[in-house]
Amino acid sequence: MAVYNAQDNAVTEHNPKEHWQRIVALSQTMLEAAHAQDWIGLIEMEAQRSLMLGQVFDYPWAADERPWVMANIRRLLETNQQIIDLSEGQQRGCAAELHHFNMGRRAQQSYGENQ
Repeated sequence: MAVYNAQDNAVTEHNPKEHWQRIVALSQTMLEAAHAQDWIGLIEMEAQRSLMLGQVFDYPWAADERPWVMANIRRLLETNQQIIDLSEGQQRGCAAELHHFNMGRRAQQSYGENQ
């Protein structure tokens, strides 16, 4: 089975464990992007990872491989939660800044009306 390899923009023969390793590595890079507040980069990597995840589940995993796959899924979920926590923190910070900006704008408008 051939799959799209987002890292080198090429179609390669499907090696499911290597594919998972690329997904896990990309997830770590996504977490680093979140720490660096590179939200555009994070969105682009999420699109790549989504495609890769769709492909990895097309593979029929043998029973003895399932624990390994489940461990990787848990790693992805943990990394995703860290990314969510970082992005929610950034969202709260932006909301607070916007709130302060709007308060200042209303104060200026009110001051202008009383002149």
